[in-house]
Amino acid sequence: MGELRILFVYQYLTPGGVEAVILARMQELVKRQIDCRALFFCDLGGRSMFDGLEDRVVVAPEPQAQLQAVRDYRPTHLVTFDTPQILRPLQGVDPSPHVVYEVHTIYAEHFEPLRDRELMQGVDRFLVPSEYQREVVQGYLAPGTPIGVVPDSLMPAFLEPLPMPLPLSGQPPILLWVGRLDETKHWQGFLHIGDRLVRAGRSLGVRLWMVGGLNSDEPAQARLWAEVKSRRLERTFRWLPAVDHRAMPFVYRYVLATGGCLLSTSQTESFGVAVLEAMACGLPVVVPEVGALVSLVEDGRTGRRYRFGDVEGAHKAVQSLLEDGQSRRRIGEQAAGFARRYSMEQAMDGFLRELTLSQELDPRPSR
Repeated sequence: MGELRILFVYQYLTPGGVEAVILARMQELVKRQIDCRALFFCDLGGRSMFDGLEDRVVVAPEPQAQLQAVRDYRPTHLVTFDTPQILRPLQGVDPSPHVVYEVHTIYAEHFEPLRDRELMQGVDRFLVPSEYQREVVQGYLAPGTPIGVVPDSLMPAFLEPLPMPLPLSGQPPILLWVGRLDETKHWQGFLHIGDRLVRAGRSLGVRLWMVGGLNSDEPAQARLWAEVKSRRLERTFRWLPAVDHRAMPFVYRYVLATGGCLLSTSQTESFGVAVLEAMACGLPVVVPEVGALVSLVEDGRTGRRYRFGDVEGAHKAVQSLLEDGQSRRRIGEQAAGFARRYSMEQAMDGFLRELTLSQELDPRPSR
């Protein structure tokens, strides 16, 4: 394929899932001595994730600066994550890179640019993180458009063979939720289910932790606290709006040591990075039967599932894990074993194969 120079492009630089995917890929590419860079349009608190790769990260808020960053780097391949704004300016770049468009979004409004045939004609290859996402995206693109699947991967820190944490005696179990404060992630469902658990299991002393939402708007944060207060959960609830991604393995393992689990309440997921991270750390997960989570979690073996919106079903699934230590350990161990197939090495092999296909499908000569 010749010498590669890969530029990843994403609108936002937050401590989020797409940024974690970009970071993991960059670390693996550097390890393989393949040149790479990342271009973000705005920094919303995620720059610290890229400590050690600072010289490879550019934040350029203005379109002209973004285009100049592309021209200065002269990438052979530009990989844009749900960021169509970069496509039209690329028409004026010479030499033009091979363009790979990755669709990780779960938000309906972000799918709409895919319908713009003129805008998308400059894309050489479309990628998604799951078979479920491929089916969704196919409905927006021209019939017959090839779409590759490259599953998201785990950072090495989530796969390190660390000993299982010892139970924290006297510490009540934590029910953990990770995500953004929006309707699609359905954080209200977490509080509803958590409220049921707190009231039904006072002897357990369940605590409710929410991680994420730093960049949510003030009305969303106000609604969160209003909901917490209306349910009188102040003494059992803790919100951690921003946790450095490098610290998340410790969060998952701490929750595990309390005898807790992770609960997802999403309406859909294109992959489920936070769920997979928790699984890799041996933390049992309870997820709705939606999107890619259906293929990620096998009910009763690598986690528990419930029908989305079924508060009673979710309550029973979580309670069964909190009250049955043997089942909790068994499911956690099986989940950790399953998660190991999502190593960055395997994902990178697939990603580089897709880059090869992007060149084969494009009539322009390789660089």
